[in-house]
Amino acid sequence: MKKLLLMAMATIALLLSSCSKDDASAKKIMNIWQLEFATTDKDAILTNACGAKMVFVFGVDEVVMYISYEDKATGTCKYKRLTAIYKIKGDIIGIGGSSYKFNVGDDTLVLIGKVDGEETLLKFRKISQAQLNALLQ
Repeated sequence: MKKLLLMAMATIALLLSSCSKDDASAKKIMNIWQLEFATTDKDAILTNACGAKMVFVFGVDEVVMYISYEDKATGTCKYKRLTAIYKIKGDIIGIGGSSYKFNVGDDTLVLIGKVDGEETLLKFRKISQAQLNALLQ
């Protein structure tokens, strides 16, 4: 009985200490990501245009998205703040009601999925909190 209990405790400790791909990806994705490049089946998307700027801030299970738009009254670029829950399963990330194949590195995040019915690739680069603050001013 003692031997069985010790084996069970050792197995639980091993399971708790092991790091799966989901865990490693989840840890890497918890950063601030600015859209650097986007392309669809047909075209590259201008990401320097006001309506195409985007920043994702991934927390533990929530993502804050800053999506740019042009303020018609002032002609300046402003950011709208949206939030959504995300879940990772293997190499798929579900954000809100959408799913994307993803790959996260030390400094880059790539999402591939359907946006407005078109296969779209979004490439983000990691930025600092100070860079995000400067963008949102």
